[in-house]
Amino acid sequence: MGVAFVLCCFSVAFTPSLFIFRRFVAPDPLRIILFVLGAFFWLCSLLLSAVVFAVFGQHLLLVAVFFSILFQEVARALFYLLLYKTQSNLAHLMAADANRTGTVSSMRLLYSSRHILAIVCGLGMGTAAALFHLANVLAAYWDDGVVGLPGAVQANRTMAEPTDASATAQPNAVPLSHHSDPAILLSAAADGGVTALAGTLHPSDAFFPLFYALGCALLTLFNIVWTVCSWDAFHRCCYKIGRPSAWVTTAVFTLCSHCANTGMSLYLGVSPLIVLSLQLFLLLIGVAYAYFLIKRT
Repeated sequence: MGVAFVLCCFSVAFTPSLFIFRRFVAPDPLRIILFVLGAFFWLCSLLLSAVVFAVFGQHLLLVAVFFSILFQEVARALFYLLLYKTQSNLAHLMAADANRTGTVSSMRLLYSSRHILAIVCGLGMGTAAALFHLANVLAAYWDDGVVGLPGAVQANRTMAEPTDASATAQPNAVPLSHHSDPAILLSAAADGGVTALAGTLHPSDAFFPLFYALGCALLTLFNIVWTVCSWDAFHRCCYKIGRPSAWVTTAVFTLCSHCANTGMSLYLGVSPLIVLSLQLFLLLIGVAYAYFLIKRT
């Protein structure tokens, strides 16, 4: 695979992000700052997730994945609290801008429409997440004529016996395919990983980067939905709007949706079409729920 296909995968992954950025973020400099700040908060959660992974290692990979989800939601909550605490300063800034121009500024619209703010910040977090997820995979495909799979994929469901001299000399070598079962992947990682790339390729392996790019496009949209839902819950909690069960339900839905999407993504290499279809269905449910929250305001 060459550079052209890599650029094609990046286009597939970030075309929805680019459209939303052009529609909601680009016209306002303040929204661009908040977009970048959202990416920064996601990177902070990634740093904490890396620390947890270094502590637990691959023997407790599911625990590390759960903490990664938890850190992302905590970062989302801290981002909201940061903006919640700075609302008074934002109000002074809007008043000064209104006195200077005599018109209602875009900052006023941003202040009064918290859901637009959630979309902007969620887009920043989702773009950073998709970029880091996709870059490592496409790095293995960048050179011309490269045929194979990312180095992180470590086992094949068939687990064929090695026959050549190099595989026999390295007992940890396992066949390589993105059709690997996650349980086999964890077992292979616990046994010391791969020391040779004795690969068994399947015809659908050629489309693995494209499937991964589609998954990253959905991941960006998921982050927008999660931010809208979680920030609505935080807003109702901080201002004591409605019954507590309402915002608790929204917060639980956000966390469960995040866990479900992450769990399904672990099987993307096994059944990509099924996984992407389920993720799309889950995304539509999240979009419908977020739309309900916005219209209820």
